[in-house]
Amino acid sequence: MLRALLVAVLVLAGACQTSPGSPLAPVTLGQRPLRPVPAFGSIWVANAADGTVTRVDAATGAIVATIQVADPQRLLAAGCAPSSEHAYATGSFGLRACDAPSAVATGAGSVWAVANDSNAIVRIDPARNAVASAVPLGFTPWSVTVADDAVWISDYVGDAIVRVDPRTLTVVARVPVAAGPTELALSSGTLWVVGSAAGAVSRIDTTRNVVVATIPVGRWALAIDVGDDDVWVRGGSARDDGGLYRIDVRSNTVAVILQAGAPQGREGVASIAATRGGVWVPGVTLDRIDRTTGAVTGSLAIASYGVARDGSTLWVLDVFGRLVRAAEPP
Repeated sequence: MLRALLVAVLVLAGACQTSPGSPLAPVTLGQRPLRPVPAFGSIWVANAADGTVTRVDAATGAIVATIQVADPQRLLAAGCAPSSEHAYATGSFGLRACDAPSAVATGAGSVWAVANDSNAIVRIDPARNAVASAVPLGFTPWSVTVADDAVWISDYVGDAIVRVDPRTLTVVARVPVAAGPTELALSSGTLWVVGSAAGAVSRIDTTRNVVVATIPVGRWALAIDVGDDDVWVRGGSARDDGGLYRIDVRSNTVAVILQAGAPQGREGVASIAATRGGVWVPGVTLDRIDRTTGAVTGSLAIASYGVARDGSTLWVLDVFGRLVRAAEPP
């Protein structure tokens, strides 16, 4: 009898678990969530109106921790105005002025968040789910990406990228780039920087901290990701350009410009996810765009503005600001 009961319990427990790529019920996050980031068996999301970072268990969808990293009220008191997640696209990113934190990234054994309210970057210890240290920057940071030996931060107003050593927590380089640097992406030995105001992408050699190429793309471009020999960049509002640019990393030129529909949600929050054969692009539906033809080779009925790819699993921010897990279709 005891053996039969134990078997029944084990079967029930297995039935209650979900496979990594299977759908989960949408996870409600904080206010104005931005860009899911998979790492440490979790998904990390910056909540731009709360001053927090939410940690979601990738297997169960449970919220593991909500970590305070900034205080948006300081920005409101300084004179910036709050905005809805679905505010009208203005053709600039002025509606991002009160976002804190405006970005989160992982690398060098930690989680890093942009503390816009204090002009700093903070390091979160994932073992304690707590802020371990802060690095004063002296400017208002926009976004962040991290390698083992460098934390890279964009200075939108100062038209520069700043490099911080993650071991000493000191600024070690400042690199001038195309105007209005926003989003960042890393590949081997290279940092790719979207100059949203300039409509260009700067390629930085990370061994020398110098720009080695500047590549024209659409006005108010923002979202960027790297897949194999391709760098994907999404142009701004469809009325300006709306193009999806594929840059060939070998030639530093735009290989093709595709159309992929208008971005959803507030301007300045979109993200894309590269694959070997194309790129996932949020919108009215979440579509996988073929790298050569621009054809839709996979589609999910999720109205969304942000996506990240972790193996064959897609983590999506829908237009209601919820985190959705979905299996990547074949």
